[in-house]
Amino acid sequence: MMRKNKTPEERAEEILRRAARKRNKNSAGKSHLTGLAIWTVGIFGGLLLSIMFIRQSAASTDGPRPAVLVEEGQREPDGEEMQELKILSAQSELPDMEKLEEEYMGTMEVAAYCGGRRTYSGDIPEAGRTIAADLSKFQIGDQLRIGDTIYCVEELVPSDANEELRVYFSSYEEAVAFGRQELSVYRIEKEEEEKEGFLGEFEVTGYCSCSQCCGYKATKLTKMETVPRSSYTVAVDPEVIPLGSKIEIDGIVYLAEDTGKSIKGNIVDIYFDTHEEALIYGRKTKKVYLVP
Repeated sequence: MMRKNKTPEERAEEILRRAARKRNKNSAGKSHLTGLAIWTVGIFGGLLLSIMFIRQSAASTDGPRPAVLVEEGQREPDGEEMQELKILSAQSELPDMEKLEEEYMGTMEVAAYCGGRRTYSGDIPEAGRTIAADLSKFQIGDQLRIGDTIYCVEELVPSDANEELRVYFSSYEEAVAFGRQELSVYRIEKEEEEKEGFLGEFEVTGYCSCSQCCGYKATKLTKMETVPRSSYTVAVDPEVIPLGSKIEIDGIVYLAEDTGKSIKGNIVDIYFDTHEEALIYGRKTKKVYLVP
């Protein structure tokens, strides 16, 4: 049987045991709450860091930053330096205009034109490339810089025109928008490499089928009995360049299909449709190449 009456010592011991159990229970509860609090703070902290990272990435207007290799002991470039690197990279892809040797031709009147026919050089005109020029000042194949655009002389400007240059446009609206302007013109000096088939430097002139150039003829045919064509037919000395040969002058390929009394030695006569055009071409020294 259990005793109902306890000694003072026993009651004191029981009180101590109850107090110990209560402390242990409270300590366990606090530990559980502390762990729960730490876990909760960790979760919310992680979410907060993720949100901050996402916002920072979305706030960038330049998109993801490219990876940059940084040598040991150096820091990665900051935003402004990265922008400067992008600008320098873009500039390095552009042609270095300062390295081009140019001859200033002065301020000239430049007009616009359009039309899909072939140019005087035989090429199909192209906007941003084709330009017509006064052939008393320029030559077919010359490269001219106007502003930041480099054109190639592929067409001639009529002698009765007021302007000295005409820039080609692919549409009538673009040509009208350009109108007529006074612009600075530069001719690019280029060193011509002696390619395979180099025949030497020839005196190059112009001729046509008129009586002044060829005398009176019942039929306007070449020595090879073909119809002469502008930007195609040339007269040569057959002892220097055999008839039927293809030759290249200023990037244009001609066919040697005619001769002439005054064409002796290193002379090439280029055929033109009119006597006026032949006179405008004049007399030039050109490098001539044999085309296989």
